[in-house]
Amino acid sequence: MEQIIGNLKNLGARITKTRFGLLDIFTKHNLPLAEPDIRRLLNQQGKPVNKTTIYRELEALKGYGVVTQVDFGDGKIRYELAQRRHHHHLVCVDCRKVEDVEINHDFSTVEKATLKNNRFKITRHSLEFFGLCQKCQK
Repeated sequence: MEQIIGNLKNLGARITKTRFGLLDIFTKHNLPLAEPDIRRLLNQQGKPVNKTTIYRELEALKGYGVVTQVDFGDGKIRYELAQRRHHHHLVCVDCRKVEDVEINHDFSTVEKATLKNNRFKITRHSLEFFGLCQKCQK
């Protein structure tokens, strides 16, 4: 977290109580979080913040490249640290549990073929797997 705060200060960003609280939450929780989850966690820290402030701070952190949006197609936008190692997600369609999964496959050949065949340059990708977690399979 110290490195993230240092980077933000170098970019001229202020480290407000809310921003510090958000960074603390994201460094402690390695899964994408939606605004209601973030607000609940901030309240538990004794830092009650309204949802407009949370969204404003998330947009600022997104602009600084600290957080990134994750969309699982369920109408909820989630956020997670952008500096984390590249990974994908397993999403349970029953209980909505989310797990990170790393795929040790080099997608550069797929990206090069896509550029060659479709004249489409991929700048980033997102891959989520939807199914049932071990608990919901029972």
